[in-house]
Amino acid sequence: MLLNNQLIIDVLAAWSDDQSHPYRDRSKKPIPNEQDLAVLLDVVFTASLLCEEGKSVLTSVTWVSRDDFEKHEIGRMRESRLALEFDVPIDFEAHNLAKLNGIANGRSSTFLACRTESSAYIWGVCYFMGRPEPIGEIPAMTMEVRHFSPDYPTVTVTGVGSMQITRAGSVIGRVEGGKFLRAQATVFNSHMLGQYLYRLIDIEIDFNNQSFKSSEDADAATSFFNCVEFIIEVLSQRRTGATVIFVPPRLRGNALAEMDTAWKVHGSLEIDLLQRTRLKYQKQAQESKDFIGFFLRLKVDQALRQRLRSIVDLAGVDGAVLLTPSFDVIGFGMKLKSLKWVKDIQHGPVIQPIEMQQLDFSRLGTRHNSALNFVGSIEGAVAFVASSDGPIRALVRSTAEKIWYWPDCRVSMFAK
Repeated sequence: MLLNNQLIIDVLAAWSDDQSHPYRDRSKKPIPNEQDLAVLLDVVFTASLLCEEGKSVLTSVTWVSRDDFEKHEIGRMRESRLALEFDVPIDFEAHNLAKLNGIANGRSSTFLACRTESSAYIWGVCYFMGRPEPIGEIPAMTMEVRHFSPDYPTVTVTGVGSMQITRAGSVIGRVEGGKFLRAQATVFNSHMLGQYLYRLIDIEIDFNNQSFKSSEDADAATSFFNCVEFIIEVLSQRRTGATVIFVPPRLRGNALAEMDTAWKVHGSLEIDLLQRTRLKYQKQAQESKDFIGFFLRLKVDQALRQRLRSIVDLAGVDGAVLLTPSFDVIGFGMKLKSLKWVKDIQHGPVIQPIEMQQLDFSRLGTRHNSALNFVGSIEGAVAFVASSDGPIRALVRSTAEKIWYWPDCRVSMFAK
């Protein structure tokens, strides 16, 4: 067994806490068997270390028997089976998952596996609706496409030696660097990083009542957050090193003085125009029940996703991509050269008790330290630093003496 037993115990504890949480309305199911979970995690982890025809293995497995799938999924989580079953079950082994590489991606499909007293086997593949996108979500569905991911332990390979553990599409946690990291509340909550994002777009919020001054402010904030979250999602899927930094417009000149500008650009991807157009069609559809407005909004969403992916493309060039809050590109491939930050660095506030991940930035490399120094020099700047090993960290200067960081901004089980 490659994974240590403590990791299995940690996953079980997180699953138990999620199951019994008073506000998550989980179906009351038996806690996964420790031995079953150990087999599931270890085999998928081993598969993540393999290659098949020169390609890394990316796969997903849900631990559920045929009987439980039939009794507890169909009619509640799924309108029908929507599954392919193997005539002869396949041994649940890492090399078989490698041979089946690419069939189950965890976003819209997963293998179905379980164990008897003598062996474990893969008995099928099920398909489901993917997780709703922050941009482009269709607000209604017909019964024929009502198929959700199974509400059983699902392990998806996200990279070499990295896995994500979910149930019914909700993230329970991740295995990275040989450790289990529990899912936590999204950093975009207004009591966390969200408050600094609101300041970037000049929107005030009543933090006690969680309310905006106007519906226009609420719409603008939602649109901005959706775009930021989409960028984070694409960075997470690509799993490459990248730095994306938002700079307050009034400090654009100061920011440019803190870097070498070999790839400084001017012009616009007109993302702010698409955001305004999207809101216009959305209101048109809501107020008049106009299907034309609905379909036009979806068309705008398609263009908006393409433009935001273009920003992530720019972030793939060595160096940082700098953006205004309206997503105009200040420059890309920027070499940050701010003075070294020697003051306080702390984990940012959270809204629930979690184990704080203490980061030693001196060991994180040039990309992280350059971003750290930059946000220390430019008040109000918000940096997102993606690592090829998975985490996407956020950095912001909270006071003149302190920088806050959050160790991971990827999708979590909790909403804002």
